[in-house]
Amino acid sequence: MSTPYYKLDGKIPVPSDLMEWSAMIESGRQVLWQDEVGDQLVSTIFLGLDHNFSSTGPPVLFETMIFREGEGEYQERTTTWELAREQHLAALARALFTDTSI
Repeated sequence: MSTPYYKLDGKIPVPSDLMEWSAMIESGRQVLWQDEVGDQLVSTIFLGLDHNFSSTGPPVLFETMIFREGEGEYQERTTTWELAREQHLAALARALFTDTSI
């Protein structure tokens, strides 16, 4: 069985161990992009913990969420840095479209 823990080597996820993963979380290095849109926060992070709960496919390691007043209203997960960036930009567009403060 492969490790559920990963760290980033540049933009590439590589297998890690619990100690390296914990150090990443404690340091805040998992936060990739955060943008405020009115009363919403769009946040994309590197989870570093595989969220692919099936036995097939690549590890799901990135998560984009939209928060309003601290509550998550939208969530998507993906497998690569590039897809995470696209997801973040799509979430920004979604937040702009639903911004009630404009």
